Amino acid sequence: MRGRVVRGRASVSFLVRPGRYYYYQSHHSYYPGCLVDLRPARSALRVDSARALALGLRRLRKERGWSQADLAEAADLSVRQVSAIEQQSRGVSLNSIDKLAAAFGLRPSELLAAGEARKRRSTAGDQLAGLLEGLTKRQQGHIIGAVREMRKLIPRRGR
Repeated sequence: MRGRVVRGRASVSFLVRPGRYYYYQSHHSYYPGCLVDLRPARSALRVDSARALALGLRRLRKERGWSQADLAEAADLSVRQVSAIEQQSRGVSLNSIDKLAAAFGLRPSELLAAGEARKRRSTAGDQLAGLLEGLTKRQQGHIIGAVREMRKLIPRRGR
């Protein structure tokens, strides 16, 4: 289904596909034709939680020097289940999360927090690269130039 919404001088064209909602700004935009996912935020939260669980699980498992088979045995799960959770290829039950947390001697919330801590440790460069992803070279140049100019205004330590 296609449609168009006009508000003042700006107009937004949209395209709706089954299960996915997209729109793009076609006029008066810095990024004409940019597709944006409008799926409910609920699904994004689920994806972030699954990613945090997978990252935390993998990190804790490797810190202990365990294979997926070792973890599966300690948590009383199958190797296939552990692999699927780490690869985020299917959902995970609360019962499985409890078993995995118990295998590490943690609470389920601590298991999720282990993955969140890894995400927070990303460098400023990684964050900037993520912001620039999908932009044209010209748009990237404008943003990098603006960051350089702002950096000149911030006093350096020890000066």
